[in-house]
Amino acid sequence: MSQDERPPEQPPQDQTTEPAEAREKHETTTDAAAQRAAEAAEHAKTALQDALATFKGMMLNPVAGLGVAYAGIEEKRVLGVGVVFAVLAALGIALAGGLMVTGMMQMMMGMGMRTGFQFGAFARSFISTLGGIAACGAVIYALAPVFGGRAKLGPSAFIAGATFLPWGIAMLLGSFIGAILSNRLGMILVSLLVVFGLCFLILILNAGFRQIAGLDERRAALATPTTLAATSIVIMLISWLLT
Repeated sequence: MSQDERPPEQPPQDQTTEPAEAREKHETTTDAAAQRAAEAAEHAKTALQDALATFKGMMLNPVAGLGVAYAGIEEKRVLGVGVVFAVLAALGIALAGGLMVTGMMQMMMGMGMRTGFQFGAFARSFISTLGGIAACGAVIYALAPVFGGRAKLGPSAFIAGATFLPWGIAMLLGSFIGAILSNRLGMILVSLLVVFGLCFLILILNAGFRQIAGLDERRAALATPTTLAATSIVIMLISWLLT
């Protein structure tokens, strides 16, 4: 090929264009992720503050004051408060785990109440309890309209979280008392906490159906055990799958 027939030379490509575009895209993605993380942290902070204020309002009157506490929360924040309650309840129950019940059985057998911590048992209990509380909210959401009430996702989650919060507190306090008082007095105090926790669990769920979901007393009385039965089945099923 002669010099006159050579193809024209291509202009040199800018080697910096593609890396610059890649860097700009990476920086944009990083900024967006940081912004989403900041927004999530702000939402979590707001939910914690709302949950604390709601808990303070319910502390002295957890049953009759449930509807008042619910009415004091902005509708868009109700779901966040319910999630916080659910997580705190699951943490309390999981930290106590089955150790409190085991300690009570040992105490009845005259072996003394002994406690300890196992991370595997904690993880299984947390997952199964949190799944059960979520199932409780789902049952409330599905069951309330069937019984002539009203249901939305946020209020249903709020009722479920508030229902299990006293039980989580009772279980956690019971495990601490059982670890400190390894005698008959400890067993009596733990038993009383269990009774109070279960009673408040049932009463708050019933109050949630009446005061928030709008059921009358007769239908709320039927919806309460139905919801707890379905929740118990889910908790047992998740626990069985995790073993």
